[in-house]
Amino acid sequence: MPGYALIRILFHQMLVYRKNFVFNLIYLFANFIFIIFFWECLFTFVEIDQWSIQDIGLYSIMVNLAASFIEIFFGLTQLPELILRGEFDYYLCKPGNVFFKLIYQNMNILYVLQGLILNGVMFIVYITVIPYSFTISEFIFSLLLLVEGVVIYELFMVTIIAFSFRLEKIEWLINSFWTISDLKQYPASLFNRTIQNILLVVLPISVMYYYPAAVLLGKVKMTGDLFLMIQSILFLMFILAYLSWTINKKKYTSNGG
Repeated sequence: MPGYALIRILFHQMLVYRKNFVFNLIYLFANFIFIIFFWECLFTFVEIDQWSIQDIGLYSIMVNLAASFIEIFFGLTQLPELILRGEFDYYLCKPGNVFFKLIYQNMNILYVLQGLILNGVMFIVYITVIPYSFTISEFIFSLLLLVEGVVIYELFMVTIIAFSFRLEKIEWLINSFWTISDLKQYPASLFNRTIQNILLVVLPISVMYYYPAAVLLGKVKMTGDLFLMIQSILFLMFILAYLSWTINKKKYTSNGG
């Protein structure tokens, strides 16, 4: 069972530096506690329609779970720096798909697993302590939205970072998007319709952060229209990423300029 053996190897690697492993888990848990503390303070002063502190707790866990999946694709964000240092040729010269090489050769699998394990355990404990009435089909649909949301998010990132083939500095653009993505801390339904549409299509954040939790909490119905909408966004982002990569890559020169 190669898959089982790989999991065992990765698990043992996580425990090689046990103190670092423990401190990372403490950091992830403390981050969740801080989010709950923030919302608890907010609920003290204002009333947030249709969202309880228990709902926010589940939402925060789903947000952290999505963030852990995003770490799998950390290598893609290294493309601008690799081009500036003239190291992108290394990935071009090696056999295989350049995207997969950027991902698995720059991925901190231990950090990813720590986040997935901790947030997965927290999710199980949370829904055990605070029972929710979602069905198995809603749970599966929620996970599908989360995974597709991560893919959509990364396709959007590829669309942006592909401009590093053409421009010397695009960190300001990437950092600007990361700053805007901090809106993930707030459920999209708290914003007006215009902002909700921007977070769904223009800056695809809601698919990954809002809808998975909203489906579980019964705030968004699991419908065929929602599924088709997400697939349409996924297709659109794939086309944009492909065109951006193909067109901008023609400007790449091996000297890193």
